[in-house]
Amino acid sequence: MQQPSIKSMGDLAKSIANAIESSGYSLADLSKMTGIHRSQLHRFRSGDFKRYSKNLSLLCKTLQIEDKNATIDRDLSLAAHSLWDGTLDGKKKLIRVLESLAEFR
Repeated sequence: MQQPSIKSMGDLAKSIANAIESSGYSLADLSKMTGIHRSQLHRFRSGDFKRYSKNLSLLCKTLQIEDKNATIDRDLSLAAHSLWDGTLDGKKKLIRVLESLAEFR
């Protein structure tokens, strides 16, 4: 999976900070609404994150921020999970297959 660019992460952090400010919610409010710890919300707001995560996607949804990369990441995650049989061996095999496919990029 291709990691998002530093620019797109910075743009997303700005969108998050702006949305939090205009929403009137405190980080404590958002923490109660989403179940995301306040320290992680602070990192999202300040841009201190390197990848799209389930919590980042949840925060964007809560703040009604549409981010194409977050949607793509979630879709890829769901697709990979649907192929997994739930075992550790199956996980290792699926990772090897995906890494092999990445060589064709």
